[in-house]
Amino acid sequence: MMIGKQDEMYPQLHKSTNTRLSCLRCGAILNHGLGPMKPPQQSTKLLTAILGTFVLACCSHIGNSGNEWEFITPRTLLPVRVGSVWGYVDRYGAVKIKPQFKEAGEFCNGYAVAKAEKDGLIAVSGQFTVQPTFDQITEINSENLVPVCMGDCTWNSNNARWGFADVRNGVVVVRPQFTKALPFTEHLAAVCTGACNDSYGENFHTISATGKWGFIDVKGAFVISSQFDGADMFHRGVAKVTLGSGDNAKSGYIDPHGAF
Repeated sequence: MMIGKQDEMYPQLHKSTNTRLSCLRCGAILNHGLGPMKPPQQSTKLLTAILGTFVLACCSHIGNSGNEWEFITPRTLLPVRVGSVWGYVDRYGAVKIKPQFKEAGEFCNGYAVAKAEKDGLIAVSGQFTVQPTFDQITEINSENLVPVCMGDCTWNSNNARWGFADVRNGVVVVRPQFTKALPFTEHLAAVCTGACNDSYGENFHTISATGKWGFIDVKGAFVISSQFDGADMFHRGVAKVTLGSGDNAKSGYIDPHGAF
């Protein structure tokens, strides 16, 4: 969602609808934790006026539960566009990270996906912690490991190789090797080997073709072997999995040991 005129004189507040760039989602228009706005200053006048009038509140996924949300804090940095490049401003519209990126996502747990020629991860200082060498980086959460991709990373492609990098230092902990991968939750991540097609819909439920889904730990070792035709992320100690496809598909829930 863009807010503001299409005018290069002004930074423009951006709330990405591209989930690979963000773990933030827009909420209600509420004055929650933002405090009073400072008087507008020259080039940030439009942005600040918008924020001051509507007091935008957005929410960030925290922890491992999809039902847990918090409102943005006064220290949150927001992506803005100046001309054709992106940077970040604080709640007053002051530029904190100069516009320099081709794309910029919202900060989550202190990190944001930013695109130079390729995707990388930046800290609030604006410095890359994960160098921009990946074709795609997806959702950031509190597990400190983020899915990274090389190749054709569109979800229906079987020509991608997914792995995981540490958001704090850029170390590739699990080398890109999987056809598809979901984010770590509760210290486990669902990954698919082989040719995987998907029907990626509500609850992030994924159905594979000839490929099989299993679950790895944070070192990349399989904890639950590749045996499922579909898999979801773990939530509150269980993950939904599917055996079979189409009219013959049967779903159930497994624990972290793979037991139904």
